Amino acid sequence: MIDKINNKWGTTFESGAILLNEHTMVPVLVCSRSELSVRLVLLDADVVPDIFLFELPSLKTLRVCKTVLRTSEVIEAWYDDEI
Repeated sequence: MIDKINNKWGTTFESGAILLNEHTMVPVLVCSRSELSVRLVLLDADVVPDIFLFELPSLKTLRVCKTVLRTSEVIEAWYDDEI
């Protein structure tokens, strides 16, 4: 499996995961990220709550996120580590 692909626009795609609970993880593709937010693509965004834990293995980080935009396959969220 490819963990990173750089396209001609400079966007880096990375594999990540949303942790729903201690036993359930949803794999995601990270389309873009910044210091404040992340854009994720997944098969079914409806199963993800508005506030969720996001894991990015390449940076060995776990962040609390709050959904600001959602479609059936895309979630855009702000990091909300204050919770």
